Amino acid sequence: MRCVWKYPLNGPGTITDVEIPGQSSIVHVAAQNGVITLWADVYDTSSVKSPRRFSVVGTGQQPAPLSRYVGTCIHAEFVWHVYEELGKCE
Repeated sequence: MRCVWKYPLNGPGTITDVEIPGQSSIVHVAAQNGVITLWADVYDTSSVKSPRRFSVVGTGQQPAPLSRYVGTCIHAEFVWHVYEELGKCE
């Protein structure tokens, strides 16, 4: 079955490890009820989950060297940027 799942992230300057089924793509990042959250389009909810690591950084801060941009959200007076780290989760 295909559906959208949501994943709350830890606060700014932190890393969040989440288990997401394979063949999923991140479709949105936003603050929901004061929590930075990302949503993933999960193509097959019964597929094996893989660990993925996300970091939240502020404007002007450096993301991890091996990471790709996922999205930006505005929370209160701050703008936060979410990156997926491309190395292995440990």
